[in-house]
Amino acid sequence: MSQGKVYTLHFWPKLAHAGHYTGSTRRPLRQRLTDHALGRGARITQVQVERGGYWVLGDEQPGGRVRERQLKNQHNGAQHCGVCKALKGYERGQLSQDEALAKAGWNRSSQFERKLLLDIFGIEKTPELIPDPLPEPKPITQHWPEPVTEIDSELAAVVDELCAKWRAEADAAAATPDPEQIPELSHTAPLEIPAPRPSSEPQTQADAAPEPQAQADAAPEPQAQADAAPEPQAQADITAEPEVEIEL
Repeated sequence: MSQGKVYTLHFWPKLAHAGHYTGSTRRPLRQRLTDHALGRGARITQVQVERGGYWVLGDEQPGGRVRERQLKNQHNGAQHCGVCKALKGYERGQLSQDEALAKAGWNRSSQFERKLLLDIFGIEKTPELIPDPLPEPKPITQHWPEPVTEIDSELAAVVDELCAKWRAEADAAAATPDPEQIPELSHTAPLEIPAPRPSSEPQTQADAAPEPQAQADAAPEPQAQADAAPEPQAQADITAEPEVEIEL
C-alpha cells in the first residue's frame, strides 16, 4: 500500500495570522486538493475560500499522519514551503525572476495558480519560462500468441463443443419462422361486410309479397267514392243565375 503524501499549502492572501496549512493523504494529491477547493477538506481551507482567498501548493513529500504531526508541531510552515523560500531568495536578489517562479512550482501549477504566483511575487507580466520537456513516447510492442501446431484432446473437445453449439443454433433458426414472411394484419383497413343474398325459397318470397286482402283493404270503397262526389242539385245551386235585364 502507498505510504501517502504530506503537503503544505501557501495561503494567498493570509487568513488572519495563518499563512499555511499542512495535511496528509493516501489518495492522489490532486484529488485531495480538489476536496479542499470544494469545501470537503479541512475547515481552515473552507474558510479561506469563503473569504475570497485561495492557495498554491508549497511543498509535498512522502509520509503519513506521523510526518504531518511533526511538521505541524514546528509551527513554522514557511520553513518547509517552497513558495516562501523562492520569494525570500527573489527579494534578496539571490534568484532571478524565472528561477524564483520555477522554484515556487510554476511548471506544476494550473493557469489560475500561476496568476496567484505572479501576484505573490509582484510580477505583472508573465515570464517566458521554458516548460518541462515532455517524456519521449515509448514504442508500442505487441505480443502475438504463438500459433498452435498440434491439436491435443482438450482443444479437440472445445472444437467439438463449439460445433455442436453452432449446429443447435442453426437448427433452431431453421425451425423458427421468419417474421418477415408472416403477413402482418392491417389494423387500418376497413372491414368489408358482405351484402345479404336474396333467398331462393318460395315461402320467403311469398311472405315478402303483400296479401290480396291487404290490397283490397287499401283500395277505397265505391260507396265512399259516391259520398265524396257532389250531388246534381248541389251543383245546380252552385251555378250562378243569369242576370235579368230590366227595360225602362
